[in-house]
Amino acid sequence: MEKRRKRMIKQCLSFTLSLVMALTIVTPVKAAQQQYVPTQEDIEITKNIKDIQTAGYYSAALMKNGDLWTWGSMAAMDQYHAIDSSLYTPKTPSVFMTNVKEFVLTDTYYAAIKNDGTLWMWGCGTNGELGIGDCELNNFSPRQVNIPKRVKKVILSNKGWNKTAAITEDGDLYMWGDNSAYGLGIGENSDNSKSYNTPQKVNGISDVSDVSICGSTTTAITSSGKVYAWGNIYEYMDQMTHYTPEEVKNIEHISGQITKIQFSQAGYTALTENGDLYAWYYSDDENYAGRNDSEDKTIPKMILSNIKSYESGTTSFAVTKSGEVYSWGLNSKGEAGLGTYGNSSWEDSYVLTPTKMNISNVNEIVKTENFKGISGSYAAITNDKKLYMWGSNFYGIFGNGKEPNTGAYDSKNFYMVEANPVQIADQVKNASYYSYESSFYLKTDGSLWASGNARYGVLGEQRDEDVTQNEFYRNPILITLKGKSPSLTVKDDNNSGITDSGEPDSGDIDDGDHGSNQKPDQGNKDNAGDKQQDQVGGQIKPSTPATKKPSTTTAITVSGTNILKVQNIKGKKAKIRWKKNTKAAGYQIQYSMKKNFKSGVKTVNIKKNKTVSATIKKLKKKKTYYVRIRCMKKSGKKTIYSKWSSVKKVKIKK
Repeated sequence: MEKRRKRMIKQCLSFTLSLVMALTIVTPVKAAQQQYVPTQEDIEITKNIKDIQTAGYYSAALMKNGDLWTWGSMAAMDQYHAIDSSLYTPKTPSVFMTNVKEFVLTDTYYAAIKNDGTLWMWGCGTNGELGIGDCELNNFSPRQVNIPKRVKKVILSNKGWNKTAAITEDGDLYMWGDNSAYGLGIGENSDNSKSYNTPQKVNGISDVSDVSICGSTTTAITSSGKVYAWGNIYEYMDQMTHYTPEEVKNIEHISGQITKIQFSQAGYTALTENGDLYAWYYSDDENYAGRNDSEDKTIPKMILSNIKSYESGTTSFAVTKSGEVYSWGLNSKGEAGLGTYGNSSWEDSYVLTPTKMNISNVNEIVKTENFKGISGSYAAITNDKKLYMWGSNFYGIFGNGKEPNTGAYDSKNFYMVEANPVQIADQVKNASYYSYESSFYLKTDGSLWASGNARYGVLGEQRDEDVTQNEFYRNPILITLKGKSPSLTVKDDNNSGITDSGEPDSGDIDDGDHGSNQKPDQGNKDNAGDKQQDQVGGQIKPSTPATKKPSTTTAITVSGTNILKVQNIKGKKAKIRWKKNTKAAGYQIQYSMKKNFKSGVKTVNIKKNKTVSATIKKLKKKKTYYVRIRCMKKSGKKTIYSKWSSVKKVKIKK
């Protein structure tokens, strides 16, 4: 009996040992994770950063001593005023200007105010927006703007509208650039078909404290709380052009002194000294406005109270005095951070009223070019210095280790959406990012980290490969502004492939993707097989060797365009205006009463690329129509199409 018992025990031990060995074989063993700790040498330069910004493929950091460092590539345009990445000239980090007080970057042009109050500008000068008089189309060195007084603030317009405003220290306002719809506010005798390439004094307003520019509409607020607007103030509802600043209508409905006013895709928003946030609008598109009521939409209505700060755009955010955040507007890529995002049937693509996000103790929403109509990602920094991001993680911009999208067009989550706020880092004092391309954050220890797409050297990381190729960092890398990142001395092994030769340039991405809510057409694949780097700033993970994909034939593509306005005109008609694309042969318009365009779709082909407007007739009264546009050109016997623009809607009332 005793022998039998011992034999059974031995068999059990043998079975247990075999099971343990088997589990050891089939269970993956995680590599030990390490944290790269920056040395004093690593942060020798970056510990002096006062402000950092990035836009397009261009980045800059202002140091405490007034040195402005820049790296990456400034935007460049061809003779047709179209972005041409073949003209880009990437540069490694270095001092670009000295004695700088503050600076601003946009997609295509840039500005800096020096300590002596002089204003300097550089970049693409298509419509006089640089204010330096006659100049080259591409200006890679800063030039002084001739303003007779010291400048305290400069405001650059949203993409495509090419105008600039400067406020002097004594509150005078100067504007220059594109004067469409008299958006410069310089009087009835000015030419609205002309661009002004030197500063023009705006009369009829003084003691200006801030200015907001969106399209052909300009708003301003004075130190005493008076608010003014000019240009296309009321979405053409009053059929009038407003040549000079005039006080905004219906302002008597707002209780308390206004401290901030903005006009954007969301319409008008105004914040009072009491923390009340008001909204009103004049267009038929209520998707962005934060109001879903039956009251007169042209009369300001309070939508939130106890607000400390806010930013409005295609997606808008308001931070309460207690650190809560409310969002509304576009949510096609999870921009509202509410746990949902749009899909092919457009469900959850818009948040119609301010809705509380699942994030608290917020100090600020990080300002970005994305508020100027570029959809993608958003970020917030809390009072305890935690950085959160949400929205599209398409190029690994969050740096949270998630794979970037390198061509999975059939994916149910094409834009790699993080619909809820994701904590990215702690001890963060400053951050900047652009669309879903690239991001930076500066920590309290002086270390600078970056993630996302490193194309054209925008991250400031010295690369041995061709810098015109996409290269993704899905975990943060340490940026020293000295060259090769020290955090890259230990590589993880998730490298995979090299960019296909058919990679479109940044103009195709900007025009046809960043501003679009549609998934790209199957025929316009970009980024397939782009090179990925998976490094620390964070942890190191096990990896597999890099492989090189065979090159493919370069695909012929055409960049897209955007609808500027859809307006109901008398006779049950709708007039559509869009942005000209000189590289296209023509345009194709589709309209339907179904916002998903799955039925009842009618198509209009425009054969000339010079045409920028069309009128649709025989529409049904009291019905809402949805409109989209794409560009087209011939390649042999085939017609090549761009991606669809974002959808606009119009209700037929007359």
